[in-house]
Amino acid sequence: MSRRWAVAAVAMAAGILGAGTVRADTTIRLGMLSPEIPPFCLNTGGLHDPTLSPYSPQVPGVSFTKVQISVSQAPVAVSGGDLDMAECAGASSIIQAWMKGAKNVVLVYVGSAKPSYVLIARKGINSLTEMKGKSIASPGPQSTATEASMTIMSRGGHFTVGTDYKLVSTGTGGARAAALSVGKIDAVPSFPPFSYKLIDEGFRQVAQQSDWAPEYVAGSLLVNRQWAARNSDTLVAILKTFIQTGNWLKDPKNKDAVIQAFATKVKEGASPMGPDHAKRFYADVVEGKRVAFEGYAPPSAFQSNEEIMAERSGSKEQYPPLHEVVDYSYLNRALKELGMAPVPLAP
Repeated sequence: MSRRWAVAAVAMAAGILGAGTVRADTTIRLGMLSPEIPPFCLNTGGLHDPTLSPYSPQVPGVSFTKVQISVSQAPVAVSGGDLDMAECAGASSIIQAWMKGAKNVVLVYVGSAKPSYVLIARKGINSLTEMKGKSIASPGPQSTATEASMTIMSRGGHFTVGTDYKLVSTGTGGARAAALSVGKIDAVPSFPPFSYKLIDEGFRQVAQQSDWAPEYVAGSLLVNRQWAARNSDTLVAILKTFIQTGNWLKDPKNKDAVIQAFATKVKEGASPMGPDHAKRFYADVVEGKRVAFEGYAPPSAFQSNEEIMAERSGSKEQYPPLHEVVDYSYLNRALKELGMAPVPLAP
């Protein structure tokens, strides 16, 4: 991400929000990276639909102004103060933005520390080895979907992007699925429930990222440092709802209620996923522990992101110390107020 691009991203965010807008801290400017609720953002899914779980992220006297923004724009816009926070971002995006000067953004909550992405190929392609020379959908160079694809192709197939296969620009999970369905590309990085729909339609899952990257930080909540310090009580109140949602999701006693919520609240495109896919979703995501139920990821998970970034760039860049981009102090305040044990602070 160039400095010129970074400035342009901030300007774009400011333009969307309205230049010169005077805003009280009772209104949170929230960047939404996708209209979907992916499996790695279930704890924070209440930002999309407050009725997803019994715990709503709404705080009395506080409202959200939601702005659709890209993965690449999010950390830059938050660092620059054009947004107060952004949901469902990957750790890689904040690390890369920090290295380009976005020092006022910090990760305070993790949605997932285990990859959910799989690679779905068009009909006629039955294995990863058959992907040489083919095209893969990409929602952008800094997205978790693109990193997942490149990790699978590099570590699983020993393929080099641009030489052995190409990335083709597409949109969100639903847009990628549509591109595959009409034959515009050969494969898509996907995640449940979109992957279920494609498999049901006869497409083949040829790989999953977790086979080559058991840990990976995604679905994080990013905040502006100054905003967080000024609104710490509000931020902690919001984090408490995410933690409570995580506890609700993982409690086996709630299994039927959780599956019912998934069936009606998590969508495949314009429609809810329905009960059959909801049961598969629960098994893969909740029982498969692809949710960071308490909002925490260990240093080894962040290291996995950095290793993947290094493989992609082919360079030995010096990544920032973890405490420069991660601040678990607000998470620990929320855990303490809920009577739960604290997590280790980032080293």
